[in-house]
Amino acid sequence: MQKYVANRQYMTLIKASQVMGMEPVPGELVMHHAARDGFDHRRVKIGKLSFYLLKTEEMSSGLKKRYQEFKEMMAQDLSKSLTQ
Repeated sequence: MQKYVANRQYMTLIKASQVMGMEPVPGELVMHHAARDGFDHRRVKIGKLSFYLLKTEEMSSGLKKRYQEFKEMMAQDLSKSLTQ
């Protein structure tokens, strides 16, 4: 049941961030520079995971690359879980 609730919260976060024109970037990808970069007030926690709502133009080139790799990995995991 917890996994279902966390999944629903994450999907809600994705939809809400799209409405605001932002991307939900995992805290691990920001690499603890959120406060320095002024994003600490945009943190959203889902369970034990933290996400930061960022616009793509606010992301550095390195963060954009890491975020794109994360999105591709998540898409692969999602497709695998749907076929099982």
